[in-house]
Amino acid sequence: MNLFILPASNKASQEHLEQTIKQTFDYRKYLEKFSDDLKERLLQIEKSEEHVNLWGSTPGRKDTWKKMKPNDRVIFYSSEEFVYYGTIIDTHYDSEIANALWNSKHNKHDEVFEYLILLKNIKKIKISLLDFINNFEFDKNFKPQRLQSVMNLEKKEILRITGFQSLDELIGSLDNISFVPGDDNDEQDEYQDDVNTDENLEDAKKEIKGGRGRRNKVTKKGATAWSRDPKIGADAIRQAEYKCELEKSHASFVHAKGNHQYMEAHHLIPMRAQEEHSNDLDTQSNIVSLCPNCHRAIHHAKKEFRHELVKKLYEKRVERLKGVGIEWQIDKILSYY
Repeated sequence: MNLFILPASNKASQEHLEQTIKQTFDYRKYLEKFSDDLKERLLQIEKSEEHVNLWGSTPGRKDTWKKMKPNDRVIFYSSEEFVYYGTIIDTHYDSEIANALWNSKHNKHDEVFEYLILLKNIKKIKISLLDFINNFEFDKNFKPQRLQSVMNLEKKEILRITGFQSLDELIGSLDNISFVPGDDNDEQDEYQDDVNTDENLEDAKKEIKGGRGRRNKVTKKGATAWSRDPKIGADAIRQAEYKCELEKSHASFVHAKGNHQYMEAHHLIPMRAQEEHSNDLDTQSNIVSLCPNCHRAIHHAKKEFRHELVKKLYEKRVERLKGVGIEWQIDKILSYY
């Protein structure tokens, strides 16, 4: 497995990012152009209700493009940080599709991005260039400016050095925001607002012994993600008596839509890990109440400190988690932070 950097550093490529990465690619219009193998892969994706996205490269990057294989990973760089991460379905050469999707006349080099890359499982991420450089051992002056291969996981040097079991785990550990499609800052703020609205204290699903089976994914803002019920988050914060579970003395403020101290709901085992667990992770035992400062720290502080906080919360919750059928070792949980 390889990881490829896809930079969106100029006006043309940033428009492509808006058109076919932030939005989905309507591949059905072009099915007759694809090989039978690619059609079959797209059919399987359709059955699983996943989205298809598209990127394109110019002839100057043809040699690197040819190295791309199904299930290789890609990471997008734009505006001084890495912003999306996804999986390659396959590649396909077609200048007509490229011209139909991306009118390149404004491109000063008059380039056509006809070396197409079909993608799935696109996830919004936020990884600084410095963190990427440090973990992938690039020169400190490195700046992504072209399509390029980063690593070949058949050799696994990077994973051996960092201690992660997969590239997905490594990328997830560097991600400063929740690794869930559609879980952008606006949606996160909306979720926390709903959690702190008094009316959501009513009719929350109660936990049952052994836990609930996971729910289906939902589609929101064009992306598919595991759903979070704000009523469950509100109930978890109520059970914590509207106090920070890392330090009860931490003060906040009274939320505009509630009559209690504002706290934020944090999934100890992140929702992006739901793929690996058959029981619902959006449950009170897996949701901790944190003050805004501690919540930011658990996402943005230095790795050693983040892990200290997670370990402290894990010790408080491990027995409750077992009670709802969630038995994960701390090392596995830490791989998501």
